[in-house]
Amino acid sequence: MDVTYSLTEKGLEKLTDELDYLQTIKQKDVEARVKRARSFCNFSSDPTYSSAVEELTRVTERINTIEHMLQHARTIEKSTSEVVTLGSFVRITNIPKGESVVYQLVNRVESDPSEGKITLQSPMAKALLGHRKGDEVCVQTPRGNRQVRIMDIF
Repeated sequence: MDVTYSLTEKGLEKLTDELDYLQTIKQKDVEARVKRARSFCNFSSDPTYSSAVEELTRVTERINTIEHMLQHARTIEKSTSEVVTLGSFVRITNIPKGESVVYQLVNRVESDPSEGKITLQSPMAKALLGHRKGDEVCVQTPRGNRQVRIMDIF
């Protein structure tokens, strides 16, 4: 099964930077810890050695995952659409509270709610997709329905 990862340019850059860090710094550091622990331990019962090996395994798995994502990545262009799509920045206002917030709809790989980047699988993104500026949208969340108005798409 061919998987394509649709990423923004910033998301692609972030993954590339993480891969560089893992390969040039983190992996070498953990390999050195494994080597150091190996030189003076009883392999079957040394928690320092076991911990270092487990961390090396996690780092290697993350490197492999990022390499796969980068090999199958597709950069999405900044949205110029009048409808909400992947990559769109959307300013919404809660009805009736009037609170305004901006979200960017991204692939799950880039999702970071603290930065306003929400995954397409989130209830908010699902509700906003395909709508236009001025539309009122009902968002079904685990806490109940919310009514929002799309103020801007950029």
